[in-house]
Amino acid sequence: MTMAQTKVKIEPVDAILEIDGREYITEEGEVDVYLPDGKHNVMVVMQGYDTYEEVVTFGKDNREISIKLKERSGFLSVSGDVQLFGSSVYIDNKLVGTLPIMNMKLMCGPHNVVVTKKGCDAYSERVFITTGKTSEVIPILDVKKCHVRMIAAPGVEIWFDGVKQGVEEWTGNMDEGTYTIVTKKESHQNGISQIVLTEADSVQEVMLPLPQPLYGSLMVDVMPAKAVAEELIAEFVLQADDFCGVANST
Repeated sequence: MTMAQTKVKIEPVDAILEIDGREYITEEGEVDVYLPDGKHNVMVVMQGYDTYEEVVTFGKDNREISIKLKERSGFLSVSGDVQLFGSSVYIDNKLVGTLPIMNMKLMCGPHNVVVTKKGCDAYSERVFITTGKTSEVIPILDVKKCHVRMIAAPGVEIWFDGVKQGVEEWTGNMDEGTYTIVTKKESHQNGISQIVLTEADSVQEVMLPLPQPLYGSLMVDVMPAKAVAEELIAEFVLQADDFCGVANST
């Protein structure tokens, strides 16, 4: 029986090579084996690829064999509402692009898909890619909520989004973003402030400014002039809560 050195090359380089049921360790996808001339069962296996299994005849005219596995692959599309376009898409913890992604080629088997966008909770889905098929992921991203407590002075109304939300205090959940808050009180000028809300684990307290009182003026004419040492014209500044208008005293 003639024994001869035979070189076997496989791709991918980390696939498993078996000849006649014996596993051989390759170095960068190559290995030299000593086999008798004749027929041998050769098998190369790797997850995500079609298995190679053939009977190969080795002899003086065939001392080298190269085997390249055919990848089993399918496709993945990640789409969604146009408002989500530009969201980051990760597959198996690797950033692969931004939404939308159409017909991306992937190895068959399970994959983890994660879609993220600033201000939203991440969306995660596990998909299984099958040979020649297209799997589709349509993410739904929930806007992150901020827990907010707004505090105003006694009797002051709290308004935003064009609606009266409460008096003196309001507590609730709001989306991340910038808001214009209006505080109102009778006979006072409306207070206007802008707040910027970002995600936080704890309740965010916002102290709202006190509306400023409205002011008017009172003119007093003292008649006759002799009623005092000299003619007196006095102007008093009064709060609108006390008086608003013009009065004459004679």
